[in-house]
Amino acid sequence: MSLYKDWGYTSNPFRPTPIEPTIRGIELLVGREKEKKKLKNRLKNDSGIITIEGENGIGKTSVINGSIFELYEESLLSKDDQALYLPCNQIFQISPTKNLGDFIDEFYFTIAQTIIDKKKEIKENGYKNLKTDNLNKWLNSTIVTNIEAQIAGFGGTYNQTPNESNGFMKSGFKKQIKSLLSNIFPNSESGGIICVIDNLELLETSDDAKRILEYLRDELLNMPEIKWFFSGSHNIFRTFISTPRLSGFINNPIKISHIHSINVPSILNSRINSYQNHVDNKPYCPILDTDFIKLFESLNGNLREVFKRLSAFYLHIYELDKEEPYSQENKNIAFEEWFEEDKNLEFDAIKNVLKDSEIKLLKILSLRETELITNTDYKNINLESISALRTAISNLEKYGLIFIPILENEFIEQNKYTEMNDLLKNVFLSPKSHYIKHLICE
Repeated sequence: MSLYKDWGYTSNPFRPTPIEPTIRGIELLVGREKEKKKLKNRLKNDSGIITIEGENGIGKTSVINGSIFELYEESLLSKDDQALYLPCNQIFQISPTKNLGDFIDEFYFTIAQTIIDKKKEIKENGYKNLKTDNLNKWLNSTIVTNIEAQIAGFGGTYNQTPNESNGFMKSGFKKQIKSLLSNIFPNSESGGIICVIDNLELLETSDDAKRILEYLRDELLNMPEIKWFFSGSHNIFRTFISTPRLSGFINNPIKISHIHSINVPSILNSRINSYQNHVDNKPYCPILDTDFIKLFESLNGNLREVFKRLSAFYLHIYELDKEEPYSQENKNIAFEEWFEEDKNLEFDAIKNVLKDSEIKLLKILSLRETELITNTDYKNINLESISALRTAISNLEKYGLIFIPILENEFIEQNKYTEMNDLLKNVFLSPKSHYIKHLICE
């Protein structure tokens, strides 16, 4: 039996993955009412491509999924408004190495499957003559299952790949899908299928991003029946919005910031309650609300890292040779012991791979929020030249200790900075560095 089932959970409630667009997902999406309201408002007002920005792991995809599912549920229940908003079956990703033609083909296959899967809702919304039997038959007869392939635009393993599709695509598959879409959503007030392109920071350069999105603009992004969300980190949309061909399509981004501290305990408790195995028996939880807040703040509010560390703490307690702590005092003692040991192990691992000057640079990056850093400080850590500083930055990024926006990375690589502080002004600590910050600064 797994530790979670042993302690009264249905499964691990702390998987570091985005919240699913489901009823449970809505229950778990805590402290994001303002963001959901903004996203749904932009969707309903047909305000172009909606863009979301925020740090990696802060919960952008979860906010998107929750907003989409809420709007989907509301559109099904609404009596006055005939707009129907359907979540696409799959979230898309784009890579600069993938064939864009394959991405477009895969987009149409996914839209077709979404229409088939949501046939009941579409008919109930008024399009009673929807016929998808032939389309469904074709999709099922020409898809080879259980073949793992890297499909362009999906950034992972995909278990279905089209077979013998070219003939059908040429004979009018795209045309048929476009016709279905225009009949289901005849005007801008009818709603649409909501699609997401996630993790746009995976594009390696701003030139990649511009080239790919400008190509997709004419092929996919201007379809009125498709409502697009773009999600990315590190101020990535600052680059896109500046291009003339995209500026009319892409809105200024909605920023996803850290969850307010008052909501942090609810993150923990919502997951405990949602994954409770028995109604009458609350699962065992080895961490106090106050210690969960401490863990959350030490990782700078990065939920992905918080849940990863929390899962490790659960495993640590489960594997103890003594009885699990039950009193508040004993839970706090157990957490503090694990917390300090975990941070020290992380710091020891960092010291084994970094040069002394790179650790000192990390200290400067940690202290600069409260102290003025001068060129003398750089000389004291043997990083007097821009070239040496650039090499050190590259190493810190390699080991996941900092992150740099795409555009800033290009400026660094192209030697566009001549002053130390200019080069570092858009270099940020990662959650890992925040976690061991007090050790770095000793």
